[in-house]
Amino acid sequence: MRAFTRCSEYTARGRVHAPTQVLDALARGACPLLRALGLGHDELGDASCVALAAMAAHPARARLEALDLSQNALSGSGVAALARALARGGLPRLKSLQLYHTHLDTVGVEAVAESGKRGLRALESLSLHGNSFATAGVDALADALRGGAFPQLKRLVLPGQHWQHGGVKAACEAREALCVDMRG
Repeated sequence: MRAFTRCSEYTARGRVHAPTQVLDALARGACPLLRALGLGHDELGDASCVALAAMAAHPARARLEALDLSQNALSGSGVAALARALARGGLPRLKSLQLYHTHLDTVGVEAVAESGKRGLRALESLSLHGNSFATAGVDALADALRGGAFPQLKRLVLPGQHWQHGGVKAACEAREALCVDMRG
């Protein structure tokens, strides 16, 4: 019997779909060998972020290495709920966090930056492009990186207007991480 290590949900017209049921099952410990969870394009919102926070806290999620939440409607407060769980040690092996095109705002970016100070020690790739957040969010991210957040980070993808931010660029160069410009 093969282990269930990858899960990818997506919404399609005319298809019955319940991502919250998937998240609830994962929060109860289903699929303990799961390493990658793809929830991009799933019409998730802030309530799903709260469910994701509960899922992240379950010991069975300790193996999860990739979380894709791209192209969902997540606000700063929703992402902050998830970020708090990650800061408390949820998903300790997470290597890739995809938050691109999620409507992520400054509050959300600041929460992600804060989570990297206390959690997300294995994170190698963080994608935030396609979002509109203020320079204050990038400043928080730069401060967190300079302070040692995300110690394994190798790739940071930012919106075009922020990738040349002096503090982020210097912090990435100091740790030989790639800071990528993604327009859109």
